[in-house]
Amino acid sequence: EDITIITSENWAESSFNNNRGWGAVISSNEYAHYMRSVFESDFNGNLDIRSFKELFPKERRGTFEGYIPSNELFPSYHGRATPILSPDFSFSAMKGFITSANERLFVEQLEVEYDWLDEDNNPLSWMIGSKADCRLLIDTTFDSEFDSDEKDGFGIRDRLKGSDTIAVRTSAMDRMLHNKGIISDDGVWIGSINWSNTSIHDNREVAVIIESKEVSDFFAKYFIDDWGTESADDIVITVDVIGELKNGRTIVIDASGSYAPNGSLFEWDIDGDGVIERTGRKISIDLSDSTYDITLRVTDGDETYLWKRTLDISDADMDVFPIPLKYIPIIIICIATATVSLLHRWKCK
Repeated sequence: EDITIITSENWAESSFNNNRGWGAVISSNEYAHYMRSVFESDFNGNLDIRSFKELFPKERRGTFEGYIPSNELFPSYHGRATPILSPDFSFSAMKGFITSANERLFVEQLEVEYDWLDEDNNPLSWMIGSKADCRLLIDTTFDSEFDSDEKDGFGIRDRLKGSDTIAVRTSAMDRMLHNKGIISDDGVWIGSINWSNTSIHDNREVAVIIESKEVSDFFAKYFIDDWGTESADDIVITVDVIGELKNGRTIVIDASGSYAPNGSLFEWDIDGDGVIERTGRKISIDLSDSTYDITLRVTDGDETYLWKRTLDISDADMDVFPIPLKYIPIIIICIATATVSLLHRWKCK
C-alpha cells in the first residue's frame, strides 16, 4: 500500500530531535491518492510553491533507503483516517471534532489566538463550552523566542485560571511544545494547523483525524506525561457506565479506574443542578428520567478536575415487564394456581 506521513513538525533537525510533536504514518492507497491529488493541484496552481533548485541551487540529490516501519518501536493499529485541509474546510472539521467530545478533550498547542478568549465561534470557545474533561497545554518558549505577542501562552493560562470547564497549563518541558494535537474521546487530530486565524483560514495546512481507541490512547499517554510535568499528583478521571440505558433499570457509574491520590474527594451531581447528590468512586442510579446531566468532581487539595457526560434515555422504551424478572416465575405460578382453582369450582357446579 502507498504511505502518507502527517506530522506537526517542520523539516528541520531541531524539530525531530528536540521538539514535542505528533505524527502518523498512514498506510492506505485511497488516502495517499487523495493527498497526491491535493499536492499536484497546489504544485500546478498559483500558490507559494518554489522548486527545490530555486531554494537550494547548489545541492545535489541523494539516494535514501525506503521507509520500513518497525513494529517494536512504532506500533501499528487499524482505524479510520480522514484528511483535513486548510483553508478549505479545517474550521468546520475542527468544530465538529471538538464539540463531539463527551469524555476527554486533551489539546497540545504551540500557540493559541489570544483574541479568541473574547469571541464565541473558535476552537478555544468550543473547548471551554465542552462537557468533557478539558485540558489545554500551551507552549511558552514560542512566546519569548519567536513571538512578539506573549499573551497566547501565559496570558490565556492566567485568564482561564480557576475555570470550572477547562484546565490550562503552560508547558514546563525543556523543549519547544511544537505540537498542534487534539484528542477527542477515541479520536486524535494530528497535523500542522496552529490555533490561529491565519493557519486555519489563510494557509495551506494539512491534518488527519484518526478514529481509533488504540491510537488515541497511545497519544493520550504521552499527553498525560507532558501534562504531569508541573504536578506529581495529577488526576486522571476514567469513568465506566455499566448497564443498559432503559427506564426502570439500574446502572452503575464506576470511577474506580481513575488515578487520584488517596484521600481525593469524588463528588457526583447526577441531575445537572449543581448540587452534589452522591460521593464515592462508584455509584448506582435507578433510571426513571429521560436525561441525566452527570458531573463528577474530583478534588485533591488545590487540584480539581471535572468529568461530565449526558446520559439520554429518552428514546429507550419501558421494559415490557416493569416488575423485576426474578418475580415473574412466582407470578406465573400464582396465576396458574388461581386458574386451576376456578376451573375446579366451575366443574363442581
